[in-house]
Amino acid sequence: MAAEALGEGAQAYTYINQIRTRAGLSNISSSSPGSFGDNLLQERRVELAFENHRWYDLLRFGTAVSTMNAHFAGQGFSITVTDNGLIFPIPQREIDLGLTQNPGY
Repeated sequence: MAAEALGEGAQAYTYINQIRTRAGLSNISSSSPGSFGDNLLQERRVELAFENHRWYDLLRFGTAVSTMNAHFAGQGFSITVTDNGLIFPIPQREIDLGLTQNPGY
């Protein structure tokens, strides 16, 4: 989390590499393949497996739609996720109070 808060930089990679060293993996740096965001998402995916953080990471990084569509296509499903599918409808009682409905509902 500290690496994400710092953003791309030497100190952020230091925090990521502390976790990788503990796991017996080699260090990564800004010259490693992929962007900082890609590397960070992969590290969080592996480190926090089964802790239910992945979905929120995908939403925060804006990759939920592409990741889910790639997953469904890889599994042979004809399901397509859109940006509208990432949000819930606003209840009617809230709309009656003046809120505007989310797109797609």
